[in-house]
Amino acid sequence: MKHQRTFRLDKLWHGFLKPHGVEFDRLNEFAEALESQGFIETRQPNEKSNHSRYVELEPLKRMNRNDRNEVFKIIFKLKEAQK
Repeated sequence: MKHQRTFRLDKLWHGFLKPHGVEFDRLNEFAEALESQGFIETRQPNEKSNHSRYVELEPLKRMNRNDRNEVFKIIFKLKEAQK
């Protein structure tokens, strides 16, 4: 099995949510939505780290216009829900 590079979940907040003014508390909800849409696969913390991590799947790596629109729909739903 090929090694899969993982990233801390807070990278999603810095890259997608923070620029749009979405609170950090919404990060897990955002990650769950991305996972259900097939953009990421989340991993549970291991003994070395207490942070959840994720693997970027192909739609997020090679994001086309439709995929980008889907991600931004999720972001704007979260932003509206926090008002």
